[in-house]
Amino acid sequence: MALRQSVRRCRASFSTFLTKRYLHIKAAEKRSNNEVLSEPYPSFLESIDSKSALIQQRRHILECIQQTNHSDNVISIIRKQYQDDPQLLNSAIFSTAVKKCNELHQSHQCVYLMNLMYELDIKRDLIQYNTVLLSLSKCDNGIDIKQALQYLSNLINMDKLTPDIYTLTHLLQCFRQNAMKFIHDDLADAERLKQKQKMIAKCEKMWHLLVDKCDVKPDRIAFCEKTLFYANYNEPSTAMTIWHDMAACHFKPRVTTCGLIINAFAKFADYESCERIHGFMRKHDMRMNEIILCSLMKCYYNAHLYDKAIELFDKFVIQNR
Repeated sequence: MALRQSVRRCRASFSTFLTKRYLHIKAAEKRSNNEVLSEPYPSFLESIDSKSALIQQRRHILECIQQTNHSDNVISIIRKQYQDDPQLLNSAIFSTAVKKCNELHQSHQCVYLMNLMYELDIKRDLIQYNTVLLSLSKCDNGIDIKQALQYLSNLINMDKLTPDIYTLTHLLQCFRQNAMKFIHDDLADAERLKQKQKMIAKCEKMWHLLVDKCDVKPDRIAFCEKTLFYANYNEPSTAMTIWHDMAACHFKPRVTTCGLIINAFAKFADYESCERIHGFMRKHDMRMNEIILCSLMKCYYNAHLYDKAIELFDKFVIQNR
């Protein structure tokens, strides 16, 4: 009986402690938010000329954005400074804000900031466009290819900027992420096949614009992303052609890329393409790992080649004892 009472008192004390701790953290966050939006050293700013004061205020805004850990705070800082003094906001501040929201995996906030720059007529640069495209390529809630291509159009036509390899890579990542949603059952869906052809046409148009017209030189990542794009759309011949083009440019893919390509082919039970990639790995002494093993076994399973799956598994286990 005494033991039960002691346990109850401990539980009550612990519950009280957690409640107080939670309230303390919330109060600290509220103070932090208020401090982050407050003006730095007002007496110091009054003692220097207006140009130096403007530089100091902008530096303070940049520090506040870099220190915050929530995208809503980033937007609040931008909004407050615009209300107080629109002159304070410049391209560098927006670059830092977009980069911070990207680090926090908030693609919608990145898009919001980019649209706000259009609204406030802030000068845009290539870093901001590339950061927004990178953020869109990592969006888990579905990628709006139309929006990504609109940013590319604005970059070239509105702001007269020259795209670089990062622009190409991030756009290809957007296309690849979109293609990953294409599954085996979609091969029998006329509407999905029509959407697939539209995406392929858009990707090729974008590649032609950046590589042929803007003279962007594709690197290893760009070739790998394009290969993955076609592999995920069940276009093995085109994917392998790009794969050979990459080899002709003396770019060597990494194990991770090989695993992703094998997994893409496995969706459609394309064991011949999987074996070609696996043969490439063996030829170049690239180490097999558990993820690639599972992808190969998945491919054989989907192709109803169960004996091959068992044989592969046994061989992998013997080699890695």
